[in-house]
Amino acid sequence: MIWTSVYRLSRIVRLALIVGVIPTSFLFSIREVSYASTVSYTLDVDGNAGTWRLFGAATLGDNTGIATVGVSLLNIDTPVDLQLPTSMFVPGDIPVQAFTDFRSDANPISGSQDTFGGAGIVYGFGQFGGTLDLPPANAFVQQNYNAKLLIAQGTYDGQGTKPSFSDASAMVFTDMLGFDIHQPLIETAVVPEPGSVLLALLALGTGVLSRRQRLAR
Repeated sequence: MIWTSVYRLSRIVRLALIVGVIPTSFLFSIREVSYASTVSYTLDVDGNAGTWRLFGAATLGDNTGIATVGVSLLNIDTPVDLQLPTSMFVPGDIPVQAFTDFRSDANPISGSQDTFGGAGIVYGFGQFGGTLDLPPANAFVQQNYNAKLLIAQGTYDGQGTKPSFSDASAMVFTDMLGFDIHQPLIETAVVPEPGSVLLALLALGTGVLSRRQRLAR
C-alpha cells in the first residue's frame, strides 16, 4: 500500500503532472487515503516492421480507470498516432468525451479526461473494453476500445536502437461518484521483439539438443 493524496486539480496543475514538471508530493491534498492502485504501461515493439504500440492497464478494485496519461519514449519517430479514445464534433474536431484535454502526439505522449469539470468522463479505461457513444458526436478516435487500452502507435528506425521508456506518469479515478483522482504506482515493460523471441527459442532448442547428444555418448 502507498500513501497518496486525492486532488481536485486545476487544468494547469494537471498539465504539469502529466508532463512531469512537478511531483504530486508538492501539492496540498484535500484528503489522504491509502491506495494500492497500479497503472502498467506496455511497449510492444516489432523489430521486423519497425513499429511500436503503447498500451495501458489499471488494476481492478482500487480505482475506477485511467484518468490521465503521460509517457515519454526514447528512439521513436514523431509525431505519433495518438489513439487515446475520444468523441468529437465535426467540423472543428472538438473533443467532448473521454480523453478530451492535453492531447499530444509529440513526445511526451499525453492526454487527460476532464478531471476539473467532469464533462464527458468515461470510467474503466485500462480495466474494461467498451464503446464511445455520446450523441451527437460524429467522429471518434478508437470508438471501440479494449480492456488493454491502446494509447498510441508509431514507427522507429528498425535497424537502430529499439524504443524504450524514458518517463511515465498517470492518474486514476478514485471512484465513480465524481472526478476525484489519485496517483497510482507505475510499472513499465517492453515486449521482446518477435525476432528476439525466435532467436531465444532456437538457442534454447540448440542447447537442449547438444546436452542430449552429450548424455547419449
